Amino acid sequence: MKKATKKYMLLSLLLLLGTLYSVSRAMGPDDSIIYRGIVIHTHHDGLMTLLVDGQFERSQESSSAVTAFSLAKDLRILKNDQVIEPTELQRGMYVEIESSPEIRTSYPAQGTALKVRVLDTQNLPLNMEAEVIGVLDQGQGITRTVHLKGNLPGYGQDTEILVSVPEGSYYPFGLESNTGLLKSGDRVFVVFTGPIRESYPLQGTSSSIILVDPDSY
Repeated sequence: MKKATKKYMLLSLLLLLGTLYSVSRAMGPDDSIIYRGIVIHTHHDGLMTLLVDGQFERSQESSSAVTAFSLAKDLRILKNDQVIEPTELQRGMYVEIESSPEIRTSYPAQGTALKVRVLDTQNLPLNMEAEVIGVLDQGQGITRTVHLKGNLPGYGQDTEILVSVPEGSYYPFGLESNTGLLKSGDRVFVVFTGPIRESYPLQGTSSSIILVDPDSY
């Protein structure tokens, strides 16, 4: 009788553990979501925020979505399997963010990062930091084409490129923004979408373009 009781207790325990494992597996995707992208800005104002140009893992959209992630307390940030400090995160890093499922719809979208992992640069979206040497199409609070010069990976130093800024590109200038339009001499960070068109100068399309300014987005 005692052997049978122990047997049933063991089977019940195994069944319970299996159930808990299944529940945890089922809850995982609902408890957090995965986002991958390139850091375009870091902001410190008591609470650190990352502005990232990328995509959610389960998104049906093919286009990128710039999202501002506040860093949760006790956040673990891994680079090469080593824990690093939040202040070591820099513009241009390619990251994977485990985020809480609540994403606030604003411009940009906002979420809370639960875990951050710095990825290798093999799949890094094409990007560059460059100087604005001319604004070719600008009016009614919108910049549509900007002439840049800088180090474009694969093309070398002092590469000139005409960058179109389509509707939907993250561009926090003009219109209702309190940031003025771009002008010659500004320094910007650009993430590209789609191919670079071979011409002189080169031509490309921005997914996001942002002033290199530590005090603002």
